[in-house]
Amino acid sequence: MHDALLSPYRRLPTEILSEIFLLALPNRWEVSYTGQRKLNFVGVCRRWRDVALKTPRLWSTLRFNCVETPFYKHTSAVKYEREKTGQVPLELIIEIHVDADDYNAPPTLEKIWSDEAWAILCAQAGRWERLAIHNIPRHAYDALSARTFPMLKDLSISLDIQDDVAVKVPLDAFHRASEVISLSIYYTIAILPFSLPQPWPITNIDIICGDSNRVALAPCLEAVMACSQTLRTCSGYRGARVRRLRCPRRPGAGMLPASGGARAFHHESIALCHRLACPSLRSLRLSALPNLAVNPSRALSSMLDLSSECPSLRSLTLQALESSDQGEGVIDCLRRLPQLKQLEIANDEWVGHPDYPRIITLNLIENAVARWRHRLADLSPEPFALGASLRGHVL
Repeated sequence: MHDALLSPYRRLPTEILSEIFLLALPNRWEVSYTGQRKLNFVGVCRRWRDVALKTPRLWSTLRFNCVETPFYKHTSAVKYEREKTGQVPLELIIEIHVDADDYNAPPTLEKIWSDEAWAILCAQAGRWERLAIHNIPRHAYDALSARTFPMLKDLSISLDIQDDVAVKVPLDAFHRASEVISLSIYYTIAILPFSLPQPWPITNIDIICGDSNRVALAPCLEAVMACSQTLRTCSGYRGARVRRLRCPRRPGAGMLPASGGARAFHHESIALCHRLACPSLRSLRLSALPNLAVNPSRALSSMLDLSSECPSLRSLTLQALESSDQGEGVIDCLRRLPQLKQLEIANDEWVGHPDYPRIITLNLIENAVARWRHRLADLSPEPFALGASLRGHVL
């Protein structure tokens, strides 16, 4: 008994034991719902349990939904879970989504929501670092208007509701946040054009739409333009089938003056290239999923038109794009970019259908190699890298 009490694992300092616990979390710990997570090592001994319960970083992710952890049932549990987080930065995820097909009689809002539980969480708004609120009641945003969010970096808002009129994206509730660098907006109905409540230093924007024909990308353009100087990655999707996000193609007053650096556009957000003027751009990445409605080579050509041929562009990546013209559109764009020093082109590795319009064709490879043969043969003093990937095999 004496040896057991003095064993090395019992004599570890509390700080080291806490770090070990953080490294020993289960694989799905971060995505498990609050109140349903279990740590096997807390049952080893009383000291381990005490150390775990007093290690706030173990509990700093709070995830609730309307099925496993409905607010109206667990208000006291919300307070208990909040207390375990101490004063560390928080990640808060609230998913309030009711699929009518799953119920004979869908539950009312009173059965899945609690203003009291929400108030407990809002009192910690100053510690929110990542916030994802999916379809919470509209009046819940009122509780945020007087709050400050000095630590908020990542914000995700979902508007999955039934309404016959265009709704407002409730970003104004976060007018006292100043450090947001990642913004995700998901909506299944028409939304009103919106802008950022203040100039956030955003580097990443994700826009995800539903399947309704009323859904469009256009209301998001002002917000995208507002962060043009810091934006690095922009992604756009539409519903499970990833159909088209409509975006005005005519440049002009709405043209976006992007600064230098790197830019990445994924799927339907490639349509934004029709409105981009970025003559100082140094690196560009265009990627997509199958069934892209936007013609990527035309979008790239439009950006070159608006950007005086992008004279500073040195690196170009085209990944999993579709081509219906045997790569001619891409070839035309490459002819306008003699200053490139790195070119990477990759097909979609997961599409096995022989008729899928892949971007890499023999015609494209022959033209690319012929154009840069002299630079490939002599990598000094102007080094040049050319890569092509077909189903994961680099040529």
